[in-house]
Amino acid sequence: MVDAARQPRIDVRTYTEVEQVEGFVGNFKVTLREKAKYVLADRCNGCGECAKVCPIEVPNYFEMNLAPRKAAYVPMSQSIPLVYSIDLEACIHCYKCVEACGPLEAIDFTQEDKVTQEDIGAIVVATGFGHFDPSVMEEYGYGRYPNVITSMEMERLNNSAGPTAGNLIRPSDRKNPLKLAFINCVGSRDKRYIESCSNFCCMYSIKNAVLLKQMNPEINITIYYIDIRTPSKGYEEFYDRAREMGIHFIQGRPSLITEDAETHNLFIHAEDITLGLVIENEYDMVML
Repeated sequence: MVDAARQPRIDVRTYTEVEQVEGFVGNFKVTLREKAKYVLADRCNGCGECAKVCPIEVPNYFEMNLAPRKAAYVPMSQSIPLVYSIDLEACIHCYKCVEACGPLEAIDFTQEDKVTQEDIGAIVVATGFGHFDPSVMEEYGYGRYPNVITSMEMERLNNSAGPTAGNLIRPSDRKNPLKLAFINCVGSRDKRYIESCSNFCCMYSIKNAVLLKQMNPEINITIYYIDIRTPSKGYEEFYDRAREMGIHFIQGRPSLITEDAETHNLFIHAEDITLGLVIENEYDMVML
């Protein structure tokens, strides 16, 4: 994104939605709505003084709600452009941010959405994805057991710019876990939710497991899977590398996760299809 912002022939429009598309290939008219940030981009220097004095904290969606943010905020420290926004739904209009901004006078509570129309030759649709809420799968205890988290939450905890500065900790006691499990296909390949394969979670969990193993070779990691699918170039070799690093793979979808109420350790109940056995294994944390 930094490279894109520096490229003079790329116009980066942040906090902007496409409202309407008209026309045909080579001659589209696109209506854009740039939402009000209540901070003037041409005056804000990204110093963050407004956030320092802001008394309001709300859950930070970018950090998967693992840490708070202020009503005056940027989603992350590497945001492009580095321009702060005011969350009016959280703001109490104490105007401390206005005082902290001082002579820059970058904060403007009268700012409104800006609607423009652009002539566009071609459109690339990048659909993105939505998060599956695993709390609906009561058998896994997400939302009830603090040490059952999603892989996206784990990724933020393991990120050097995340809420714990890259220190993976258990939410229950903030200790470093030494025995972890990943469960693949949570919500997918399941007639109750999404019947198809996401074509994503196998390599995603393997990647995260390899990263954790590189950071701490002593950590014990197990991945529970239905089938390992490695459909692209280099994927099978990466899977082999994970096994060589000592990452364990158990074929079988876990049926239940239970918790020790005192230690908050977790027990995965599953069938090991390869061995033909019903198993129960204990872990410090489980990633869905």
